[in-house]
Amino acid sequence: MSKVWCDRFLLETEIPVEVGYKPEKVIPNTTENVYKIMNYSINFARDKSNNLYFYDGGVYRLDNKEVFRCYCALLAKNDRGFTNARYRDFEIFLLGHISELLEKPLEDRINFRNGIYYILDERFELHSEVDHSGYKTTIQIPINYNSDAICPNIDTFFNEVFPLPGGAELLYDIIGICMTSVTSQAKAVVLLGDGSNGKSSFLYGDRK
Repeated sequence: MSKVWCDRFLLETEIPVEVGYKPEKVIPNTTENVYKIMNYSINFARDKSNNLYFYDGGVYRLDNKEVFRCYCALLAKNDRGFTNARYRDFEIFLLGHISELLEKPLEDRINFRNGIYYILDERFELHSEVDHSGYKTTIQIPINYNSDAICPNIDTFFNEVFPLPGGAELLYDIIGICMTSVTSQAKAVVLLGDGSNGKSSFLYGDRK
């Protein structure tokens, strides 16, 4: 059996053991072979505390026993016995061969649910079309980027609560900056004004 389904992953057991070579079936009879199969099909990363993460949907997610279930499924489909000691050996081997997550997102891009927007290039790449697993971040804005989207109600609201020239644009800039990891401005945003003038509505919209 060359494919093993487990949770959200499809493990390939016929993989190219070297670049440019024809795929060969790898038998999960050693810790290293199990690692080859798992690492070929799943992109892993770890944090500074050696917690395990896997890439899914454009972002790295903390492992919640998904890897353990994949390990068990792989052994079961290949009639290999499971022991806690073997899994611990695999876990140690895996953590020793994968790279660490970024401490914070890169400043030149925003990771949206459907892709990555490159700020300086004004360019957007869909997760479905480009492999972004090399961008080892756990941060993702939970909305889909749409360059054609319009927000007439928001435009009207911003112009009403901040009618000065450039006021609405500034509010949009604040939202945009909050989506990045940029802190070089070293500025804080303070909303001033009497009650019922849009401060809470603006903040509520930011959270949404």
